[in-house]
Amino acid sequence: MDWLFQCNPKRFDLAAKLKEGLTAGDWSMNQHRDLVSPGDRVFFWQSGSQARLLAVGRVTSPVYDRGTNEFGSICVDYVLEQMIVPPLTRDEALEKPMLRKFRPSTGAQGTNFVIDDAAIVDEAIAEASDKSKIPITLIDGRRLADLLITHQIGVREDNVKVYRLALDDLTLENLESVVEEAGTA
Repeated sequence: MDWLFQCNPKRFDLAAKLKEGLTAGDWSMNQHRDLVSPGDRVFFWQSGSQARLLAVGRVTSPVYDRGTNEFGSICVDYVLEQMIVPPLTRDEALEKPMLRKFRPSTGAQGTNFVIDDAAIVDEAIAEASDKSKIPITLIDGRRLADLLITHQIGVREDNVKVYRLALDDLTLENLESVVEEAGTA
């Protein structure tokens, strides 16, 4: 899932923190905390009169309680992977039809916004249908993965040993014998 994490520079000046060398941290999850997962991509947007998209990163932890904090106690950890230089300004974002309706572009308040893939898909379909452009075929992630595997492009096969818990063998007698063996070894 993709996210936009937004901050108000009057409370947390992300642009200044980036100049100071910020590369990771924790971010309040005041909305949608039940949807976020480690590995999710995050776009970092600073609101205000100089609203702009500053960086891209990833969520690196499950949601947790960090204790008392002025931004809220529930958060996730993140790592910044790329700075956007120059930043994408609100005016530039509003030039894109897909982003015009996106709530942070319109000045919506909040900390965490789920990025709606449906709008991206609609714009991609419109782009693919444009007869003046080079023809492309749109495929979803599952189909792309199937093609990469079928044609062995950018993938490799790993053989891994998988252990499954056999509950029928988990008897008190079996466990006691293992404990006895461990005690004599």
